[in-house]
Amino acid sequence: MLPIAEDEFLIEEANGQMVIDGVTVTQHSNGAKFVEGQTYLLFLWIDPSTRTAALSASDPLGVFLVDSNENLSPYIDEPYPFRTTLAKRFNNSVNELRQYLKK
Repeated sequence: MLPIAEDEFLIEEANGQMVIDGVTVTQHSNGAKFVEGQTYLLFLWIDPSTRTAALSASDPLGVFLVDSNENLSPYIDEPYPFRTTLAKRFNNSVNELRQYLKK
């Protein structure tokens, strides 16, 4: 995966296995499980010096699925402030969010 191209970044993820003193320790992520072919809108904090990213808005609360009509649906299906704000301000629409960001 390394080196990272200029138009790429890595997302930090606490996930994997290690053998410590002969004992295999496994850590599973609490984050989103991404599906190949699905489009997502991710709210990220990106460190420009390393081009590594961490999900913001409390991982995975900053993950939204984008459907074929460019509508957003939250990865977490329960009410939380960030989800409510996107729904109220942008009608869960990628296009409305894009228009706002162009201003």
